[in-house]
Amino acid sequence: MYFLKRAFFKIAHSYITLGLDGWKDPNGKSIYAFILILLSGKEYIHSVKDFSLFSHTAEFISKEILKVIDDVGFENFSSVVSDNASTMVAAKKLVNNKYAHIIPVRCITHHINLLTNDIMKHEFQNQRFQNV
Repeated sequence: MYFLKRAFFKIAHSYITLGLDGWKDPNGKSIYAFILILLSGKEYIHSVKDFSLFSHTAEFISKEILKVIDDVGFENFSSVVSDNASTMVAAKKLVNNKYAHIIPVRCITHHINLLTNDIMKHEFQNQRFQNV
């Protein structure tokens, strides 16, 4: 993954996917990363933002997504991918309402992680791994 340089914006790329995810850092700050994913598979960090002082509503998140999209050029994007949290789903829908060609996508890796965690919580898995 590469840190994005401003010169990147001058280069026309199409079919960019905007990936974003939020998490709490060890100090409890709410951090969001905005990643540009190109067709070539290269990923560029557009920005990493501290949203600790803001309410994480769909409206707020969608405005932040739109800032990135408009900064790079809305015509270059094809999709936005994130986890399936209700706020993210609603935020991506608001982006899609403004730019119909930018489709909201769910991150399958996140779903697999959640599923695996749920499976590992079952008693039969605990017994199975105690015998290993």
